[in-house]
Amino acid sequence: MKVLFIPSWLPYRDDPLAGKFFLDQASALAEAGVAEIMLLNWGQNEFQLALRRPLSSLKKLAWLIPARRGLKCIAPRLTEIRVPHLSWTSLVAKGNIDSLIRRIKLPE
Repeated sequence: MKVLFIPSWLPYRDDPLAGKFFLDQASALAEAGVAEIMLLNWGQNEFQLALRRPLSSLKKLAWLIPARRGLKCIAPRLTEIRVPHLSWTSLVAKGNIDSLIRRIKLPE
């Protein structure tokens, strides 16, 4: 059985503790052999733009340019689905979630 986690947030380079409990839960289930766990990186704020922090937003745009879609094996039976995407506050165009949904291609 495969289980897809779509967490509301996840750890990333600038905030390694953000949503760590989602990663810990997915890791525990994978380690226990309950299922093959796929973890979508949607919850990472790695590429979230903020009008209040324009320099940070420019830096994130620079990181996004070379970023590629793919799979990252975190541990046995635990894989992260990496989909580079821009996001912003959900008050503007639903935070770009529609764009992310169109870009996701789940492995079989």
